[in-house]
Amino acid sequence: MPIAQEMELKVKKPQHPLKTAGGVSAGAVEASLAKSVRLASIYAFILFWNYIAFCVLTLLSWVAFLISQRASNRFARSAAKRNPKLATPKNIAAILAARAFQPEFCFGARGAAMSRVASARTYLSQIHSGVDPRKPEPGFHPYLFAEAMAHEMGERDDPYVKFLQLGRPDGCWKFPVILGGEVGQTIGDKSDLRAALHVHAYYICQLADILKRLNLNRQRPDLFVSVRNDADAVTAREILMNYAGQVVEVAVFPNVGRDIGPMLTGFGPTLIRDYDVIGHVHTKKSLFSNNDLWVANWVEFTLSNMLGSDLAGPMIDRALTAMVADERVGMVYPEDPHIPGWGQNSDVAEQIAAQLGVGELPSAFNFPVGTMFWARSGALRPFVELGLSWSDYPSEPIATDGTMLHALERLFGAVPTRLGWKTQVTYTPGVHR
Repeated sequence: MPIAQEMELKVKKPQHPLKTAGGVSAGAVEASLAKSVRLASIYAFILFWNYIAFCVLTLLSWVAFLISQRASNRFARSAAKRNPKLATPKNIAAILAARAFQPEFCFGARGAAMSRVASARTYLSQIHSGVDPRKPEPGFHPYLFAEAMAHEMGERDDPYVKFLQLGRPDGCWKFPVILGGEVGQTIGDKSDLRAALHVHAYYICQLADILKRLNLNRQRPDLFVSVRNDADAVTAREILMNYAGQVVEVAVFPNVGRDIGPMLTGFGPTLIRDYDVIGHVHTKKSLFSNNDLWVANWVEFTLSNMLGSDLAGPMIDRALTAMVADERVGMVYPEDPHIPGWGQNSDVAEQIAAQLGVGELPSAFNFPVGTMFWARSGALRPFVELGLSWSDYPSEPIATDGTMLHALERLFGAVPTRLGWKTQVTYTPGVHR
């Protein structure tokens, strides 16, 4: 036998190359391992790029913040160049020297983050350009001062600077401030004023928060609550079972007139007949803003200064104490830093003013921005006696401006002043829009 054949016979026949001792394919194991490695690589790749994206987005957010800050400062400087009255070093120095300027009140959280020089420059630029003008401190209205003191104002004078230079004189431009918080005014004994509060609870989910604020106070105004349907009426009655005062009525009204219709047309005649002071608040969400935080801040700002909060304290008590102390105080409402004018509402406002018999409307005025206030019944009476019916109000959805509701919001500030009523405003340090 040939040697080669002999060696071949002596060699043991190998197993099948694709089978292992346990019967599992070695190729399958290798394929599984390869798949696991590929998946791990893909996951690592995804995690790596997610991390990169996170870093990039974080960096971009910081860049955007810095750009916005620079843009704000550039706007102030460019506005100053366009108009010699704007943001001059002399005016900025005068504002900073007085130390009464409150950037956080004026600009909210943005003001707290700005330097005092930058905030004073921005205030001056905006007040003179008319682009989002603001009040420099609670209780002072620069446009009212400029209008009333025109004979004292030079071409290059700023109203606030002039006000400070003249020693902060009293006048129609200055409103007593009812302070909230620990520094708030002393609260008097429970008054004999017959007080009612109208709550328009269109968003019934917010009523419990209003109840919590009410219960911070010793004064317990009678409640008149308007809702949009029978189911909400049941819910409202359940929530208000925990109110320590009297719930006079929970009523369902047509969905027209927003919060103003239920107050004037729904409950108005009863309110001005049976009570000395009427409060008006409402729940709020904005259908025209995608910024939920902005709306939430506005609600907190308004309700804290109207009703109270843990930070503000019992603001109903403080408002009613002020109205007891001076029977000519006809309106009390939160001091909003913004200064909206008549805007697209002047024509409608003039028509309503003619019905009210108050004559020509002022160009500058203060008013409860957002339509929440405490009113003496005599100050609210002219509006109720307009005799508005449900058909007089615009149908939903309404425009963002230029309706009779926006005109009435402004008239609630302008008309009582025209009729001789005094106004006081509420403000809580640390609560801002």
